[in-house]
Amino acid sequence: GRESLIELVLTEGKNRGIRRLCKALGHEVRSLKRIQYGAYKLGTLAPGEWMEVQPMAHSKDPDHCDRQP
Repeated sequence: GRESLIELVLTEGKNRGIRRLCKALGHEVRSLKRIQYGAYKLGTLAPGEWMEVQPMAHSKDPDHCDRQP
């Protein structure tokens, strides 16, 4: 069958919200991949891997924060 790759941006997560939205539109979700959590971009962080983060400076720009990979 046909497959599509879409990118969605959620500002507020609800339980299974993406799956429910896609189902309502007639699309099956085979997998989801989180690429960012709030201001923290996950980059190449593998499943189960973690990183220490510093408290962020107050900024609306997600690239303007103090992070330690």
